[in-house]
Amino acid sequence: AERSRCTRMRGGKLASAGLVLAFTFGLKHNAHAEPAYRMVFSDEFDGTTLNTSTWTAADNFTHGNTELQLYVESAVAVADGVLRLTTQYDPALAASYGQPGYEYTSGWVDSGIAGAHSADPTTSEFAGVGGTAGTGVTDSASKFSQAFGKWEVRAKLPSYKAAEIWPAIWVMPAPEATNPPHLCWPAGGEIDLMEMWGLGQASETVSPSQSTYHYTTNGGDAPAECGSDYDMFDTYEPNQFRFDTDQDWADDFHVWTLVWNTTSINYFVDDQLYGTITATDLTPVPQTPFYAIFNTAICGESWCHIDEDPGALFPVVHEIDYIRVYELVE
Repeated sequence: AERSRCTRMRGGKLASAGLVLAFTFGLKHNAHAEPAYRMVFSDEFDGTTLNTSTWTAADNFTHGNTELQLYVESAVAVADGVLRLTTQYDPALAASYGQPGYEYTSGWVDSGIAGAHSADPTTSEFAGVGGTAGTGVTDSASKFSQAFGKWEVRAKLPSYKAAEIWPAIWVMPAPEATNPPHLCWPAGGEIDLMEMWGLGQASETVSPSQSTYHYTTNGGDAPAECGSDYDMFDTYEPNQFRFDTDQDWADDFHVWTLVWNTTSINYFVDDQLYGTITATDLTPVPQTPFYAIFNTAICGESWCHIDEDPGALFPVVHEIDYIRVYELVE
């Protein structure tokens, strides 16, 4: 396995042509000096194999949410300086895993699970330490995780024209985190740098992308309240910042950035600040280490239009050029 490297600087700043902010919030760059950061982790995906000392590629993994994809290791590749997650319509491949109910296969890579992912389609979200009931996690340690700092990911998304496509770049609480001691979803929080849906949702006429913080209002301090056992309408609260664009996110690479400190979560795209969550908006801003996830899902039939001829629009590719994580220099 290859080691992650911090030596190559590719991409630089990208113009964010065509962005139309659905929520502006009056946000703009602070006129004061920018804080100083020191890079502590990066992967530039320069080699030909996934660095398994940092990443785990899910194989025969399902994720609930009525999603239609089976995550398979063969959908993950490193080549030409990028990490590629390929999503395709392939019922036969899913059936070969003993999962005939899934018609699509796709890629999932994370730095959080040192062991295996669950292949049980009845398990939906994530538990915390040790992987308790209702989990997709069966390990107690992450490969890379960090609390706070600046997280940058340069990526090119699949085309929104594949109606049910759902790529994401996100971070979740590390399994070994012990403060608070129980971090099952959504009690431990979920920070989404980017989620994008295709045009499968009936109300959509553009290519939407958004950043979200998910949490619960009741603390989630009992295992029975994890994941699908939650009464979502009573306890599950998203803070969501959406932006729309008339461009296809598959046309070029863009940089999604999370700046996270003890009192706020800040979202950027191509160096433009477009959303901030503070401790006054929720209690609390997460304080424990999180790990990184890249994946592409296929949204379920219950809430997303499904292409009548999926073979005409698939396969599609989600490309990650790099991830760079920094810590604040005191």
